[in-house]
Amino acid sequence: MTWPRWSRACASVLQVYDTPTMKARVKADLRTAHCQTDEDYAQFCRNVAGTNYHPTSSCRMGPDAASSVVDARLRVHGLQSLRVIDSSIFPQIPGGNTTAPSYMVGEKGADMLREDWR
Repeated sequence: MTWPRWSRACASVLQVYDTPTMKARVKADLRTAHCQTDEDYAQFCRNVAGTNYHPTSSCRMGPDAASSVVDARLRVHGLQSLRVIDSSIFPQIPGGNTTAPSYMVGEKGADMLREDWR
């Protein structure tokens, strides 16, 4: 999504606050009252945008460098002495919470480092 689309989306969502029901409950807009232009809304979005999800899979694990970043031993394809040992190696985003799988990757990665060090 581009920043102009984000700013329009933000402005559209904020129209909910113009309804009588919300006006009765929300006394003051403390976050976006300063926003007057699309650029103001875009800057607001840049400053506060985040995710409620657990970002993963940005350094996917797989057999070849064309479709992944690390191999099965968590080594970065094409580089020596560099590994990625965190939830970014997940080939797909897990359907549930990522805490336990992240711990598992850390433990398994530590085991692999010990094995390869010997």
